[in-house]
Amino acid sequence: MALCHIIHYLNHNVYVVTGLSHPARIDVNAGFIRTNNSIVHIDAEMTVSNGNSH
Repeated sequence: MALCHIIHYLNHNVYVVTGLSHPARIDVNAGFIRTNNSIVHIDAEMTVSNGNSH
């Protein structure tokens, strides 16, 4: 289980956090898109390279 969260900047207002821990004892990732009025959370189990390829 990872103990270190890493924030990756992908593009303008798009971020990925890797190294999160799930209660099922697995490592998971999460994406976030920041808008003027909110932050959108995306839980798609994608890797950073998946996000960079789109």
